[in-house]
This record gives sequence, C-alpha cells and structure tokens, in this order.
Amino acid sequence: MWTQNDLKLLEEKGISIEEVNRQLDFFRNGFPYASLDRPAVPGDGIRVLGLPEQEHYSNVFESSAPQMDLLKFVPASGAATRMFKDLFEWKNALDKGITSLTPSAREFLANLHKFAFYPELKKVLVSHGITLQEK
Repeated sequence: MWTQNDLKLLEEKGISIEEVNRQLDFFRNGFPYASLDRPAVPGDGIRVLGLPEQEHYSNVFESSAPQMDLLKFVPASGAATRMFKDLFEWKNALDKGITSLTPSAREFLANLHKFAFYPELKKVLVSHGITLQEK
C-alpha cells in the first residue's frame, strides 16, 4: 500500500504507519465529536495583543520565516456566513431594539423547512420546548 517514497516521507516527518492508519480510520469511520464548553472570546481563551506585541511577533515571524517550511491555510469558503447573512443582519437589528422582521429574514424563515438541517433543528427546538409553526 505504501511506496518507498511514502515511507521515506513519513519517516522524515516523524509519522509512524500506525499514526497514518489511525488518522485514515477517522475518515473511514468518522471523527469523534468535540465537547465544547463555550466559545473563545477576548479575555476568555483569546489574548488580544497590543500594538507593541503585534510588532514584536510580526518581526519574530518575518525573521524566522525563511528557515521554515510554511503552508497556507485557507479556511472554509464562507458559504455558511453568506447563507445566514440575512439572519445576522436581523440579529443586529434586534440588538439595536428593532423588533420587526426584515424582508430577507422573513423569507429565510418562511423557507426554513427547505434547508437540509431542518429536521435536526426541529428536533433540537422541540427538545427545548419550542415548536415551529409549519405551513
């Protein structure tokens, strides 16, 4: 299953065949659920750096980068953010005391049943004593 080049690369990276197989099993069988306590926010899990610290660590990175093997990480596409953009706008309006539904939020909620996650959402809401009015 593994070529000599594969084995050499794994050895160079310090990764055992057992570890590779363990990770592949995650893809075959699924990943365990993470049990999160709460989101990280500034002051609770996120340290906000002042300008002097930002400059210091930026300089450390710039001077160290040429000796590193760096990769670029591209996060999710943002599709979910765009999908829920109207709800975020409505939430922001609610936070400002505006209680009426925006037209886009009204449309989103009217079509909620069309989303793939709707059955799961409905179960969670019911478990919290909330029922959705359906058409």
